[in-house]
Amino acid sequence: MSVISTPPTSYTVTFNGNGSTGGSMATETDSAATALTANAFTRTGYTFAGWNTAANGSGTSYANGASYPFTASATLYAHWTAAAPHASSVVGGVVAGGSRVLAIIGTGFFGKLRVITNGPGATVHVLHASATRIVLWVRVSKTSRPGRHTFTIITVSGKRCTIGYLTK
Repeated sequence: MSVISTPPTSYTVTFNGNGSTGGSMATETDSAATALTANAFTRTGYTFAGWNTAANGSGTSYANGASYPFTASATLYAHWTAAAPHASSVVGGVVAGGSRVLAIIGTGFFGKLRVITNGPGATVHVLHASATRIVLWVRVSKTSRPGRHTFTIITVSGKRCTIGYLTK
């Protein structure tokens, strides 16, 4: 009596960056549960949040490096979380009764954003924004009182940060 052994069936996982701005990943093929290769995709202004079998996140989720069963071939889509902005300094000063161009230095200033202030009688307009700098035009009324106030930076995703500034 001879025993004929059938080799196990192999399945392939393809990785999709799902909006990534850099990196690439090779497909993985296996016939048994195996840890997935760590994510190599990047996306400007976002952090990697894991994999999902559906591009919109409605499928089965897998953490970075998680075990995948390899019982069927699949495409795993990267899922991203918008990075929160962080402001570290304000360059330039604000004087009551005047207008000035100043900059907020920090990180995570991606996409369309808003800047608001709690300074009474102050108006703020974003002139330019890059990943690490926001250039503002600020006008402060003559009746505004001197003191510490704040700028709040709000991203499209609703993430925000606040930094103080001084009106003289």
